[in-house]
Amino acid sequence: MNTDINSEEIYVNPQTLRAVFALRLNTYTTLVGTTILVYDYLLTYERERKYIWPAPWSIIKCLYLATRYLPFFDTLVVLIRMVTPGLSLNTCYVLAVMNCYLYAVGMGMSELILMIRTWAVWERNRKVGIGLAVYFVLLTTPTWWITAQFANSFIFGAPPTPSSGCMLIHNSALNAVDWVLLVMIELGVLILMIVKSARDYKQRRSPGLTLSKVILRDGIAYYINLFALSAVNIIIICTRNRLISFY
Repeated sequence: MNTDINSEEIYVNPQTLRAVFALRLNTYTTLVGTTILVYDYLLTYERERKYIWPAPWSIIKCLYLATRYLPFFDTLVVLIRMVTPGLSLNTCYVLAVMNCYLYAVGMGMSELILMIRTWAVWERNRKVGIGLAVYFVLLTTPTWWITAQFANSFIFGAPPTPSSGCMLIHNSALNAVDWVLLVMIELGVLILMIVKSARDYKQRRSPGLTLSKVILRDGIAYYINLFALSAVNIIIICTRNRLISFY
């Protein structure tokens, strides 16, 4: 029996192999992220039901609820794109673009909430409020152009098997700029939190463990972690092609 195999019969385009690997990697990371999202929701549901739902409607409450529940819709769109077989290339593109803008809107609202929180820590200081508003507009306005350009770079190809979801062949790394802008926002807010904490310490205000101190303590720790995670995202985006090529 002839066991020779023509090398041309098993040749697969390296770009296709990278796309298949990226599809699998994105699917697994999306499932992990979905699990964390649901777990976090279950952990904080009781407090949300107790403190948020009965509260009077306000801009802050609307922002919170939108930020809280928009990721579920965004994640649903991602899962449909990742695991649904037989989607057309045009459908894959539309779903991916939808994800881009949902993400941009969600991140914008999240950063706005964090800035409002920082303004509250500064006791609604007028100068700080104006500075935060200008800073927010300057750093978030470019994200819409970046998001549009990033979405236009999507190229989808036929999946390797009929049971596969959408397979992204190419997209730019322009979204790394979005993460750089996000890091700049978080760095600015972190600096404000540290300055406020230092001022309160020097003035020896509220020697006990007050709500303001708790917010400052937790806020600084939160922004440091958020800053680190955003930096990691930038590194991953900028090196992903080399990482995929390695595999």
